[in-house]
Amino acid sequence: MKERQKMNAFDWFIGAGLLAVGLYLGVAIGELLSLDGMAFWGAILYILVPFALVFALILLADRVIERGIWKAFTLKPSRPRKKPAPLALLMSLPLGLLIGVVGAQFGLTELIL
Repeated sequence: MKERQKMNAFDWFIGAGLLAVGLYLGVAIGELLSLDGMAFWGAILYILVPFALVFALILLADRVIERGIWKAFTLKPSRPRKKPAPLALLMSLPLGLLIGVVGAQFGLTELIL
């Protein structure tokens, strides 16, 4: 496993912001899970399907640019490879989502929203 970058002050602020965004998204997802019947499935279709399509298009465009266009014009990347981001920064959004979903089941929705 590659050695990761160390956390600096800016990374802590970004991580806290991502944790807050994940918390709010998790609470919203937790409330969607509490909907019954067709309202739940309609909300899932209207949210997850377009998100999945855009995510797939971004991944596809990234691979086309990286493999096709980038290699056609250069022999090697012009920028050096950086160390991977800190693990705490990478895990802040998923952790916020998890806290939000679990917290919504225990009544965190009334406190936040």
